[in-house]
Amino acid sequence: MQNHPVLIILSLAAIFATLFGFAELFLGRHPWLSLPDIEARDSVNGSSRVLPFTVRNTSIFAIRTSALNCYVNLAYVMDANRKTIILRDFSYSKGAVTIEPEVNYYCDSEIISMDKDRRLILGFPDGQHLASPPSDFVPPLTVIKLCVGITGNYTTLGIKRNFRSARFQWPADPENRQWIKGTIAFDDDQSKWVPLSSKLGASYGLRALTAKNADGTTHLLPDALKCDVVN
Repeated sequence: MQNHPVLIILSLAAIFATLFGFAELFLGRHPWLSLPDIEARDSVNGSSRVLPFTVRNTSIFAIRTSALNCYVNLAYVMDANRKTIILRDFSYSKGAVTIEPEVNYYCDSEIISMDKDRRLILGFPDGQHLASPPSDFVPPLTVIKLCVGITGNYTTLGIKRNFRSARFQWPADPENRQWIKGTIAFDDDQSKWVPLSSKLGASYGLRALTAKNADGTTHLLPDALKCDVVN
């Protein structure tokens, strides 16, 4: 007696469903290709210098990225003499990363630092970075506002996929020292981010951030300190 093709198909479907259910229930991961899950660790009233992200593989298939990038939408910092620095639209990588089952990735205040010659180091000191000429900025640097995201790409089973996280802002507002994720619709008053008695020392970016007044002084453009929205 020959097995009916439909019964064979149903039996195989039941077996695969059981295996998939096992993967979901006991491993907490999908039995299909899926994008990594990226979350920032909450840091209520915590240090602005250590704000890591957890990048978790949500699939049973191993992920080795060809690059995992820290995208800096905005970094607004101040030195010991209350001179501020604005940086926008930079992306830096530490190279390939294996996500199995998860990794901690630091896309935070580490991406802007100062060396012994007072050069600003933009990026990862031990990876991709740019260095400014020696400056008159005085350490330490204090993070006022940070808007970052993580991007990357990987190939699994011959399929190349790109991914990016939501935008993360730290702090949520000047009085709320924790991350906020996604669209920050209420952050329209940019003047609240400018520290009292501070003076703009430098700005770097791929967009206009300042404009000259009639008397020769400089002012910030309305959206210079606002996180961009990720669609």
